[in-house]
Amino acid sequence: MMGFIVPAVIIVALYFYNGQGNAVPARPAMVDGIADVFCAHPPEEGLLAPQIKTGGDLTLRIRNTSLQDAVVKIRDGTSAVVASAFLKRDGNIDITGLPSDDYKIQFQLGYRLDPTCKGFSTADVFEKSDPGKPLVFDGRKIIEYKLVAFGSANRRLFRSEFLAP
Repeated sequence: MMGFIVPAVIIVALYFYNGQGNAVPARPAMVDGIADVFCAHPPEEGLLAPQIKTGGDLTLRIRNTSLQDAVVKIRDGTSAVVASAFLKRDGNIDITGLPSDDYKIQFQLGYRLDPTCKGFSTADVFEKSDPGKPLVFDGRKIIEYKLVAFGSANRRLFRSEFLAP
């Protein structure tokens, strides 16, 4: 009798184990009621698109001192995007050859990029409200900005402001 019951129990257990695994399909995470699909091929650290303005002697140095990855947009005085970059946590980039202007540094922090691979699905978007620290290095004028998640030096933005071209 045991020779029949033990194999039968094992077969029934395997049937229910496999059946339950197939009964509920995997679902993507939901964010604001929308399926949250993530970037399939994250970019390497650096510029996300070619730099628009060149021909100047100004360098903007952006340092990501937050604990998350960052997508950064540099906007000129007309609010046009001059450059955008992806920085891993503790990463940095120098954007060189910019003409003198009043630049705005906008950034979004997160851990996983959205499907466009140019932003995060999170809503935390900031603009630096403090001027960058000026440096002089090898005769070049460098303005350094440090990105931090929360602080009095940041102004919160709506995600639509950040995504605007």
